[in-house]
Amino acid sequence: MKISTLKLFLFGMVMLFSVGGAMACDLSNISLCGIGPSPADPLLNPAFPGDKVICVTVCNGYGRTGASKGAGSDTRSISFGWYSATPGLLVRAFTPATVTSGRGFANCTMAGASIGAQGAPYFDQATVIFVDPGYYGIAPCAAQPFGCIQSQAACGPVSQQCITYRFQMNFLPDSLRVFGIEGAGNPLAGCYPDADMMLNFVIQPVEWGAIETEVVGASVRVKWATVSEVNTDLFIIERADGNGGYVELGNVAAAGNSNTTRKYEFTDLAPMPGLNTYRIVQVDKDGNAMNSPVVAANYGVAAGMNWGAVGPNPASDHLNLTYYNDRAEAVTLSMYDISGNTVVKQVLQSTNGANAIRLALDAVDAGAYFLSLQGTGTKLTRKIVKL
Repeated sequence: MKISTLKLFLFGMVMLFSVGGAMACDLSNISLCGIGPSPADPLLNPAFPGDKVICVTVCNGYGRTGASKGAGSDTRSISFGWYSATPGLLVRAFTPATVTSGRGFANCTMAGASIGAQGAPYFDQATVIFVDPGYYGIAPCAAQPFGCIQSQAACGPVSQQCITYRFQMNFLPDSLRVFGIEGAGNPLAGCYPDADMMLNFVIQPVEWGAIETEVVGASVRVKWATVSEVNTDLFIIERADGNGGYVELGNVAAAGNSNTTRKYEFTDLAPMPGLNTYRIVQVDKDGNAMNSPVVAANYGVAAGMNWGAVGPNPASDHLNLTYYNDRAEAVTLSMYDISGNTVVKQVLQSTNGANAIRLALDAVDAGAYFLSLQGTGTKLTRKIVKL
């Protein structure tokens, strides 16, 4: 179908039907299934690595079973209108190219086309529209729309069909409105202006669930959950330093995009005596960050010497080591290979409480090693890999 024909369809239906009121919107909705892309996304044109790939699922109701109905009218078009306060919004590519009625009607296939920005009454910056050929009298769809409630015999029992669409866009828009669902060929009827047919992209990347702490032996376990995630990359776990700031303890990979509850945890192996205050920093794939609410744990003084965080492991040029000691004393830090040959040996002055060391590995060959920390009556060992 030519673009000019699609535009005539879109605006002709507004002129014909815009005087009518909105109809019911049963079993039809849209939802966000993700914002990407991944580096290997086949939809992403490699000439535009900074583009966004937006995943949207559109559900359409069908049929009638007694008083229960899956739609408020016929669906003859599905139109995606994209909006942004920033000019220049573009849809570079989209998939699928066509969609077919889940009712199994032969050849009732909607072909999609990108027709650019539209004026009144849409005022959108970009439009992708799918049109049922039956609207133009093409058999057999002329007698059977993409979705309908004409009669039980024609449409079958009530049901729902959901289709996932993906759009490559030059930047993240402000919102999306889907027109035409259950509109009997009228883009501004059926589910318009139902709130279920609109998405706003000015959203928080993470909806936090429960965040809690648990003292386990000589450590504190920080546990948290997310109800939803959009474009998340990792979570950084931080602990208050007592001077109004926070220090990073480690990080945990995030789900990326999720609409279900996800659970995470991280263990602070060298908590400070007394009250320890923690927060989670969510970092998205664009480098933006958001802090969680803070949580605290009251940790009693540990006996002896215990490892804290040791990383990164595998390591390239350095290791960050933390450990807790219940006394001030000289300790020996050693690193030796699997044959027992010592490659690093340092004598350090340990303080009573948490201790931190940055160990340079530039002069150490790649391979597997053992790290040991020797104090009075205590020897800690940890296996590490040098890249």
